[in-house]
Amino acid sequence: TGNYPQLVAQYVRRSLTKEGDILNAFLGILSRLEDVIGSHFWGLPSEEFGSALLWSTNLSFPIERRPSFPSWSWAGWIHASTVPYKSLIQDDMYMYHKFGAWYDHSSILTCYKVGDDGKIQCLEKYNAERVISMRSRVIQGKKLTIGSVLLFEEAIDKHFTPPSNDNHILNSYISTKDRSGPPLSHYVFFWTSCGTLLVDRQPKNERGDDPRVGKFAIRLQPDSIQPFLGYVRLCFEWREKQPERLELAVTTVGTHVGDP
Repeated sequence: TGNYPQLVAQYVRRSLTKEGDILNAFLGILSRLEDVIGSHFWGLPSEEFGSALLWSTNLSFPIERRPSFPSWSWAGWIHASTVPYKSLIQDDMYMYHKFGAWYDHSSILTCYKVGDDGKIQCLEKYNAERVISMRSRVIQGKKLTIGSVLLFEEAIDKHFTPPSNDNHILNSYISTKDRSGPPLSHYVFFWTSCGTLLVDRQPKNERGDDPRVGKFAIRLQPDSIQPFLGYVRLCFEWREKQPERLELAVTTVGTHVGDP
């Protein structure tokens, strides 16, 4: 991925005379990185698009929306221009996983983008062989039965392979969609596995340098004694307005080492 994460992290802190120029002023860098990251969709690389959607930063939480850009892109938010942390931090837009490191995370999505004319284009196609190959490298040296390997492959294919009529499904949705909202080009559609899980009301950590954001544990059952599945960073104000259970979607598969 070249220096894409670091370059984005440094770029989003700059003050722009015209907020609408957020992508135009970055096109030169995106063009130079195209051989590594592929083309871009609203600033996010088409290569490993599922991983690119996981942008998150310790620099600061975005402070304001840019309504003329989609909310799932870093370009859709105005970021603080100063670093609130006293300690030295890494300038990286992907603080919680190594974007582009095959051994760490690999996109498992089939993504589609839609032009304002309604034309559908596949942005990234789910690659089962890539996912299985990554898992094989991670567990290298461990003894696995042929049965367990086949079960893993079957589960991956079952939950992440899009149906043969995927374009028809999308066309049906687009044709009935209310056009009063954001333009179609602001949407990204993907085929994946989803689940409704319990998310704690109280965060793991106390409010830190950014009092608006906390790490909330994700659980299968409403029992604090039971092991949790992981954490999600959320705005306190937003979390308070949401139900106990939230719908979560799988975007990548990978490995994890250490405290979540």
